[in-house]
Amino acid sequence: MPKIVDKKQKRAEIATAAIKLFAQKGFEKTTIQEIATSAGIGKGTIYEYFKTKDDILKQASEEIFKQLEQALHNNFNSSANPSEQISALSMMVLSVGKEVEQIFIVYLELWLRNMRTHKYADFMNIFHVLLGEMREVLANIIESGKKTGAFRADADSRALAIYLLASFDGIFMHYLLDSSAFDLVEVAKAFINNFIKGLERT
Repeated sequence: MPKIVDKKQKRAEIATAAIKLFAQKGFEKTTIQEIATSAGIGKGTIYEYFKTKDDILKQASEEIFKQLEQALHNNFNSSANPSEQISALSMMVLSVGKEVEQIFIVYLELWLRNMRTHKYADFMNIFHVLLGEMREVLANIIESGKKTGAFRADADSRALAIYLLASFDGIFMHYLLDSSAFDLVEVAKAFINNFIKGLERT
């Protein structure tokens, strides 16, 4: 009796193996054969699931960001006060796993390439959609805090949401460059606490 293959799971396994290689070797330098070897399948089998290397990248990034979006919604507690919501969501974003680290590295590589060639616009759009959703969630929390009197009335909700996300990028980039120099979670907590103190009415 032929073995029944879960195609969705197999696609995810191939994509996970590919992202690891993309982060280690670079997207352009990674070959389909290397991806197949890493995934423990033949090169021809790859083409049963993906047409191109770009398709693998798209699948991998979409899968990872679906997980992030789900975590974003799962961590959103509408009953918590705005300060607690910002703290919880911020820690969720910065509590990254290896897959997120890898996709971030690939994103930086392809962002630079896309600036010159516009070849990876579809891939960049996946990031833009996720960032847009996160900006909206954070801006809404800040706006809610203003309405209840917890946050300063003159706070620019959208600008501060963008500033917060950009700060995450900076903290995370610094961590990738020198992860042994500091504890990511402790730095994140200190930053978020100071950010919230600046928002709260005195």
